[in-house]
Amino acid sequence: MYMIACFITVDDLMSEAFEVQLSSSLLRTCLSARTLLLFAQGKDTFRFLREPPSSECSSPEQCRIRPARILSFSLARKRISPLAYFPPPLWTELLNQHFCPSCLTEARREYEDSRRRVWDQLPEIFGLPSWDELKAARDADLAGRD
Repeated sequence: MYMIACFITVDDLMSEAFEVQLSSSLLRTCLSARTLLLFAQGKDTFRFLREPPSSECSSPEQCRIRPARILSFSLARKRISPLAYFPPPLWTELLNQHFCPSCLTEARREYEDSRRRVWDQLPEIFGLPSWDELKAARDADLAGRD
């Protein structure tokens, strides 16, 4: 459901030509989750792009303007990626061009923390029980197969 909510446009989801026809309940869940994931992406995941993340910023102008361009580009896309993983080389190559060293370190920490918060919220976003309850149900199901 996460992949559908994030990577399939609303138009495609609603289209009769869409490859997979979802039940009305599942479609409603995915559309609702898409809205919540978009909100989480803007509020949490991309928070580090809205303002210089470090109080020890050595280049406030660079660290304020350039990340805003990244944020604008990202939000203009039709895909949502609140859990996107930026591997270390990407942080080094791309984001190092947009942040001073102090802000880069803080942005990276803040981004990883926000990804964890969004991950923790995923079950609730999709109307499911907590991770602990889901894991317990999985374990009970697996134990019953023995």
